[in-house]
Formats: sequence, C-alpha cells, structure tokens
Amino acid sequence: AEAAAAAAAEAASPQAAGPAASGDSATDTAAASVETGHSVLKLCGAAGKDDGQLCGSLERVSPEQMVTILQDGSMDMQVWASQALERLAYTDPDYMLKLVEAGLIPVIVGLCRTGEASMQRQAMAILACLAMHSCDTRNKIGASGVIPLFVDLLRRQEADDHQLSAQATAARTLRHLSRGSLGNQTRMVEAGAVTALGEILRRAPLGLLDLREQTAMALASLAAERPGDVASICRALPVKLVKLPNEPVFIHVYDVGGGARVQLANDLLRQTGAGAYHAGVEVYGQEWSFGARLERGTGVFSCEPQESA
Repeated sequence: AEAAAAAAAEAASPQAAGPAASGDSATDTAAASVETGHSVLKLCGAAGKDDGQLCGSLERVSPEQMVTILQDGSMDMQVWASQALERLAYTDPDYMLKLVEAGLIPVIVGLCRTGEASMQRQAMAILACLAMHSCDTRNKIGASGVIPLFVDLLRRQEADDHQLSAQATAARTLRHLSRGSLGNQTRMVEAGAVTALGEILRRAPLGLLDLREQTAMALASLAAERPGDVASICRALPVKLVKLPNEPVFIHVYDVGGGARVQLANDLLRQTGAGAYHAGVEVYGQEWSFGARLERGTGVFSCEPQESA
C-alpha cells in the first residue's frame, strides 16, 4: 500500500513533472514524492478515524495532488482517496471548493461513467457532498451531463444489494443537485427523473428505507421548487392523495435532557425568552421530532405522545 501511495504521489508531485537538473535535485524529488505518498496514505487511513486526524493529514496533500490521484492513481488509491473526500465534505467544505477549482468535477464524473460498481457509488457520493455546499458547484455538476446517467441507474430493475445502494446514492445526489438550481431541475425532468423516481417508490420494498427516503426527498425537492410539475409528480406517486379528516395538532416542548443543570439553566434563561429545549409534533396519535444520529438519514423519528422527552 505504501508503494502504491508513493507511486501515485510521484505522478501527482509538481517536482516530478520534468527531468531533474542534477543528482541532488533528483534525490530531493524522489524524497518529496515518497513523503507525499506517505501523507496521502496517512490521509486515506485517517478516513476511518476522527475528524482531527483526517484534517491534520490533509494539510500535506494539495488539491492538485488529490485530483491527480483520483484521475491516474491505482484502484486502491482512488477508493481510499474517495472515502477520505466523502468525509472531508462534512468537515472541511473549503478544501472541497479548492478541489473543484483544481478540476475535481470532470474527474469524478469520469469515475461515475467508467468506474466499477463500488467506485461508481463512491464517486456519486462525492458529487452529492459537493452539491450540498454551493449552487455554483451544483450547476457545474449538472452541466457536465451526468444527470441522465443517474436517471438511467434508477431505471434498472434487476438490482443486487450494491446496485440498490448505488440507486439510493443516485437519488440523494439528484436531491442535492436540484436544490436552488433551475437548470438542474429542468435537466432532471427532461431526463425522465420524475417517472424513474416514482417507479422506485412503487417497486422498492418497504424495508429499503434509505432508498425510499432519498427517492421521496428528491421528488419533494422538485415539487417544492417547480410548482408546474406537481401534477406530474403526483401521478408518478404509488399512492392516491386523499383528504384526511380534521385532526388536532399538538406541540410538546421539553427541556433538553432531564439533568438538574439543564433544568436550572432553563429556569434562569426562560426569563429572557431563551433556553435549551426539545420539541415534538403530535398528530394522528404519533409524536414526531428530530434527533441527531450517527448513521445516514434525516434524524426524524416517531414515538408515542410525550415519550420523546
């Protein structure tokens, strides 16, 4: 693995771009390449560790080197680097924007088109993360022509577990790409995304929560920003919309945690209209609220009324 890292880093190293002028400079170049290779390897290894280690390892790998590794590195290096980038999208969005400026988008789009299944899913995940932070980045991704590729992936019905995971990632990417981007919304509709997403909801088993959740949220994003397409989106849904009877809605507000310190702090802060609280919405016999969680998902959950305190 260290040899692969050094080889990939040597290709990425600016010093390795031309012949060395002397023996000393050749030695320096080789040493710099190996050092960068170890830095890349350390970065990729840190992808499974805490955010501090990941960002600390990142300081010695330039955006240009990372892009070159994803473009020309070995399969192992591409996978390790993409795993690190998926994490970095949440911890260091500024570095991700520098990667975009260094030419990351066409490289990742290329991996979406030509990479093997696991690499393709990883590449789509990176695009989804990039699309979270900047409307300009979303527009650049959409202009690359990758949206029809995602829609075609959603249309595949004979899907194994890897393909189902890739479909969930494709739906998540489309959801982020559509946000605030009229151009991407138009590209999605023209590529047949509404019908493809509706078919996912029709055929995907209820147990595939992530796939169904990402698909529904992609359709919801389109419906929220393209009122003219609401009718076609409703026709694509696997259920009929019915008018439900009137039902009272209750808001329950709790102290965050039951500790004495929190309660004391809230007793004091309440006088100023502030405090640390948790809220739940009760409707149709269930209370719905939000709670942060480590795994992917919205964090929204339901429980019996007044049991989420």
